Amino acid sequence: MIDPTELYNKAMAQAENWADADYASGLLDDALDTLEGVITAELKADGKPVSIINKLAKNDERWKEAAQKRRQARRDALIEKLKYEQMNRYQDNIRTKESTERQLGR
Repeated sequence: MIDPTELYNKAMAQAENWADADYASGLLDDALDTLEGVITAELKADGKPVSIINKLAKNDERWKEAAQKRRQARRDALIEKLKYEQMNRYQDNIRTKESTERQLGR
């Protein structure tokens, strides 16, 4: 027989992992936008043409590194979400199995 409290606790722990990873990803999104603004301001101060500043900013090593970290954080968040969804499916399968076994036992 399944322990509903144990299933609940496992689901909540995985949900927290997902929320933490998603939050971290969001922070990196914000940081990347801020960094892009800083790099753009630096390029404007150096007198670079406005028409290519965005391209130059995204070619900056700082931006590339931050973008890579953001992509990795987004990937980690998606993996945590998939783990959470798989846990819920697994728990549904356990409940279905136990329900079927109860029905067959009658």
